[in-house]
Amino acid sequence: MTALAQVAARKFRAIPIGMAARVWGTAVRVSLALERALFRGPCGRHIRGLWSRPVTEHSLPSTAFAATLRRRPVERANWYGAWTLFRKEIRRVLKMPGYTVFAPIVTAVLYLAVFTIAFGGDVRGPGGTALADFMAPGLVMMAIVNAAFLNASASVLDGKMNGTIADLLMPPLSPLEVVLGVVGGGAFTGCLVGLGLVVVMQPFVPLLPEQPVHAVLFAVAASSAMAMAGLITGLWARTWDHLASVASFTVMPLAFLSGAFYSIERLPADWQMASQFNPIFYMVDGFRYGFIGVVDGSLALGVGVLAALNIGLGLVCYRLVANGYNMKH
Repeated sequence: MTALAQVAARKFRAIPIGMAARVWGTAVRVSLALERALFRGPCGRHIRGLWSRPVTEHSLPSTAFAATLRRRPVERANWYGAWTLFRKEIRRVLKMPGYTVFAPIVTAVLYLAVFTIAFGGDVRGPGGTALADFMAPGLVMMAIVNAAFLNASASVLDGKMNGTIADLLMPPLSPLEVVLGVVGGGAFTGCLVGLGLVVVMQPFVPLLPEQPVHAVLFAVAASSAMAMAGLITGLWARTWDHLASVASFTVMPLAFLSGAFYSIERLPADWQMASQFNPIFYMVDGFRYGFIGVVDGSLALGVGVLAALNIGLGLVCYRLVANGYNMKH
């Protein structure tokens, strides 16, 4: 083996440097030509379409091939990557359940206790419904709205402040997949808080949905809309003060004036009209209908408002993430 190695070394040293450079240049040109033919030509679409395995550090044989993964067509979405981002958001929430899950549940139960003790059984809602039965679905929806908004916005802003926003920029994830992962995590958190609140309230107010399909659909639509609003706020905010100002001066007033504690039928005509422009009112109203069958406004209008809200906010989120708005500074 030693003699063979010595012969190979002598032959390698005998190769002129110019010839070695020409051979290397030819190899590079051939590899580039193959890359263009395989991944940019007509057959490239077929080859990229065959790639459906999850992307890991061991499944990227070359930089050129990794680049082709980022240029994959829309119909071959990286669902594994979106699912991984979703799981990351859920794990972040479950690492601090006292703040993300239990705190809003305790706050809503205290609201219910204070109003029930203050008014007793004298005050009735529409149709003679007891005050506690009328308020409970509204408090659950308030908790869902706040949890979905705060968790999605805090996740994005925390990544920007700590420099971990690169986790959204470096992987081969499209803007749609990033939006689905972050918004899905926020929406799941909101629904988790709502479900926990329903369970905790059972000894005090037996919450059994009369229309479970309506209750689930309005909970999912409301949590996803507020999670998208939280994503937009997290991208816009540069400090925690910016996030707190939006939560305190926009989300919280809309939630308190949404009819969660009262029926808008008790309001003057002008205030009733103003309530129709509050999107959280339709979230609370439709969710309450799913539990006790009582509705203050139009259920069909509420469905349309939530559908338009989700579509509009989804398009804004996609555009902002695609442009890298406040994500690369």
